[in-house]
Amino acid sequence: MVRTALVLVAVALAPAGAGADTQYVSGRALDACQAFDTTLGGLEDGSLDGRTARARFLALWPVLRKAGPVLGRGRRWAWMFPLPGYDAGCFGLSYDPDGYRFLDGPRARGYAGLRLYIRDGGRRGLEDRTGRPEPVVSATDGVVVASHPYRRGDGGPWGGYCMVYDRRGGLFFLYGDLANLRVSPGQLVLQGEVLGWLGRTDPEVRAHDLGTQLRFEVHTFDGGLFYPVYPGRDLREAGHTEWPIPPGVVRPRFRAPQGPPPTPSAFRTP
Repeated sequence: MVRTALVLVAVALAPAGAGADTQYVSGRALDACQAFDTTLGGLEDGSLDGRTARARFLALWPVLRKAGPVLGRGRRWAWMFPLPGYDAGCFGLSYDPDGYRFLDGPRARGYAGLRLYIRDGGRRGLEDRTGRPEPVVSATDGVVVASHPYRRGDGGPWGGYCMVYDRRGGLFFLYGDLANLRVSPGQLVLQGEVLGWLGRTDPEVRAHDLGTQLRFEVHTFDGGLFYPVYPGRDLREAGHTEWPIPPGVVRPRFRAPQGPPPTPSAFRTP
C-alpha cells in the first residue's frame, strides 16, 4: 500500500530499544504527549481530580491537536477492526453513556465503549484458535498520547491501556484491558499496527470472571471535556488485517476487501 508523507509537528528517531522504523514526535509535541499520559494516569487511578485534569488537558490541547500524521486519502476503510480475526459479531451489549463523565475517572458511571470479546474458553487470556495472546491493532493512524502497562494491584477501570489521537478525524481511541504494550507516548502508529496484546487486566473482568475482552472507546474533545462516540457503525464497516498475524510482525498486511473476516458473525461470548 502506498502511503502519503507524514505531516508532523516534528519527528524524532526512535529511542534505544525501539524498532528501527519506529518514529516519535519531538519537541513540544513529545512533551505534550508525555504530560497528557501523566495527567490521564492520575485521573484514571484517582490521584488527580477532574477539575485539575481538565485544566491540564486544556493547556496541552493547542500543541496536541497538531501532533501526529494526517493520512488516509484514497483508503477503502476509515477504521481498521482492532482485533485481527474478528468482526462486529464479537460485540458485547455494553455501550451505556447515560450519566457518563470522563473526568470522573474511576468513579464514572455507565460504560462509554464496546466490549469486544475473543474466543477464550479457558479464561486464560489466550485466543483459542492460535493458543497465543490476541494482538490489538490501531483502528487509525495517529500518535500515542497515553500508554499504561498493567501492574499487579492496579485498581483503575481500564487495566493496561493505551490511547491514540487521530488528528485527521479529531478522535481519541482508548484500548483497554491490555496485558502487554509495545507503544509509548509520542510514538507514531499506522492503521493496523500492533499496539499490544489483550489480557485480563480490567478489575471487573477478573472479579466476575468475564470473557476476555477489549475495552474499545472513542471520544471527541471540546473545552477540556471528553465526549463518548458510539463506535459500532464504524466498526461494522471497518477493514481487517491478515489473520493470524505471523509472530514478530507488528505491521500486518491488510486483507483483501472481499469476503468476511475468518470468524462467524454470530459469535458472542457472555
